Amino acid sequence: MSTARNVAIVLAIAAAVTFLPGGGDVAAVIGRTLSFAFIAVIAWGLVYLYRRHRMDLEQLRTGFRVLLYAAGGVLVLALAGTSGVVLLILLVAVALALFAVWQEYRTLA
Repeated sequence: MSTARNVAIVLAIAAAVTFLPGGGDVAAVIGRTLSFAFIAVIAWGLVYLYRRHRMDLEQLRTGFRVLLYAAGGVLVLALAGTSGVVLLILLVAVALALFAVWQEYRTLA
């Protein structure tokens, strides 16, 4: 029963965006707002992780700390302003950087 209700809500919103005047503009504003909220949550999560693991981060060599912070910055900026192949390349670069930092951290433990 709730699935049918949820589908009806999504269809009603889609119809409003499609047929009402200015619906496309409203959809663009909502999309940008959701994107900004998503990026803000990612940034907040990175700050939370930094505060929680500050002592562990201090044990890393300076180059790996810089790599970690740069990966976090690239992640936020990539999600904020890129799409398509460029986004995929940046996400792979972030994943490789995080893997390298994780490997270094494992050697310290």
